[in-house]
Amino acid sequence: MEKRKRGGQLKDLTGMVFGKLTVLEYAGKKGRHTTWLCRCACGKETTVFTTSLKSGDTTSCGCANAFNKRVTLFGDTDLTGKRFGSLTVIGRKNIRSWFCRCDCGREFSRDTSKLHGDFALKCKICAAADRRMDLTGKRFGRLVAIEIEKRENKPHRNRVHWLCKCDCGNTASVVSSQLVHGKTLSCGCLVKETASRLGSQIGMRNAIGNRKYDWRVTVNGKRLTLRSSFEVIFVKYLLKHHIRFEYEPRRIQLAPDTVYIPDFHLPDTDTWVEVKGYATETWQRKREMFERAGYRLLVVTEASIASYLPGISYDVWLRRNGHKYLRNP
Repeated sequence: MEKRKRGGQLKDLTGMVFGKLTVLEYAGKKGRHTTWLCRCACGKETTVFTTSLKSGDTTSCGCANAFNKRVTLFGDTDLTGKRFGSLTVIGRKNIRSWFCRCDCGREFSRDTSKLHGDFALKCKICAAADRRMDLTGKRFGRLVAIEIEKRENKPHRNRVHWLCKCDCGNTASVVSSQLVHGKTLSCGCLVKETASRLGSQIGMRNAIGNRKYDWRVTVNGKRLTLRSSFEVIFVKYLLKHHIRFEYEPRRIQLAPDTVYIPDFHLPDTDTWVEVKGYATETWQRKREMFERAGYRLLVVTEASIASYLPGISYDVWLRRNGHKYLRNP
């Protein structure tokens, strides 16, 4: 066979082997690229670009990728006898799928890619039974199922939504499979609490890494890193007067979407202390909610910080002591 390409002859690849592919015949052009009809070792036929064959980018119809994915997911080439959820693999169907037996006794085939992750690891009949199970009154994390809210009867989607009551007081509509498999454990407040905690920790680390001063105090032989010079002054006052304290000891849930972490707690008087140089609107709202909840709160500000100093102003204290806390003196 001879094909002309830009004044030259196109090399005939018929019969040549590239990986698992054997070239059968010339398959024409796609745009400016030539293609060849190839048969894979698994029996499937596919068309491949000349450049992909010669460069080694394509060496199979895709079955090699399925093989590599199986090794990546399971670390083994033979899954026979292995269990995945309620399924037991009883043999290989082809390079991409396996014969499986559900605990109910039903046998069927399933793709390798659907033997892990969020896929239902049971037969369709058992999966449907799960969707129909009565979850009334059952607890899943912070959620308690109250009643069925709605059913979805669509092709390839037969799901049941349950109305659930969260421990924080909110309600949420959750798909039964998400409850049963532990995918949803709250109305969303748990995620917000975790994000708030991580955000506080990350914010602290970023502030320490970027600021000019490293505000630290040694307490009982251990180094305590603080957020501001005001906090340093307050801690030194507490230490001088032998007042027991805890630094950011507790996260207090004021509302489903509001978490408050006071700076200090004085256990002897059950007093919470917030040291503020600048008060944002968000903090003012949290403070009001905190005090309405019955907590005793002492707020230390720029105007009152001098009362914790030995007869000098804050500016004088900073001039005398600021160099001790420089990150790069």
